[in-house]
Amino acid sequence: MVVDTLVETFGPFLIPATVFVVGVVGYGILIALTRYGLLPGRGHDDRND
Repeated sequence: MVVDTLVETFGPFLIPATVFVVGVVGYGILIALTRYGLLPGRGHDDRND
């Protein structure tokens, strides 16, 4: 399997590196959605009082 080959090649470094990459990609997606106005940014209060 591909996963077995990757783990044998990179060893225990693979898990934290993968978590880091997934986090960076997710953060980038959140920033992009905020800039396009699909998510509220800082200081925006969406409460309807």
